[in-house]
Amino acid sequence: ATNEELTTVNDELEAKSGQLTQVNTQLVNIQQSIGLGLIVVDADLRVLRYNPQAVRVFGLMADDLGQSLLAVPSFVEIAELRRKLLDVIGGGHSLTEELRRDETRFLMQIVPYREDSGALSGAVITLSDVTRFRELERTRAEADERLRLIADALQETIWLATQGFTQM
Repeated sequence: ATNEELTTVNDELEAKSGQLTQVNTQLVNIQQSIGLGLIVVDADLRVLRYNPQAVRVFGLMADDLGQSLLAVPSFVEIAELRRKLLDVIGGGHSLTEELRRDETRFLMQIVPYREDSGALSGAVITLSDVTRFRELERTRAEADERLRLIADALQETIWLATQGFTQM
């Protein structure tokens, strides 16, 4: 009877282990495919997970799992990162900030990491490369300015032309 009980428990453990492996594989695939840098830290700011895209901002390596994110070199200046992370973890609110690395722009978002119970237990940092978006904004602003100058010049030309006709 004891052997049967152990066999049943072992079978259940194997089934659960298979499910955990499948869920972890799905999570890893999602992490790799989202196109954003992703870092998950616990309440003590230790790195729990990250994906390759996050390496563009932080010098993360496999050995950094379980280490403080604050000890990992950053390629981008992030003022008061510790305070920002602790504010998000402690307050449950999100934070968004634009970062700059030479000509590259990143949008950093820090959101609370919540347990199933709703308890705050860390933070999720996402890093989006918004360089192209900022370039397009600049190009649009320049085009708007050129159009404004043309419109102003046309109004002046029209005014001069109408003044010439009224003097005839």
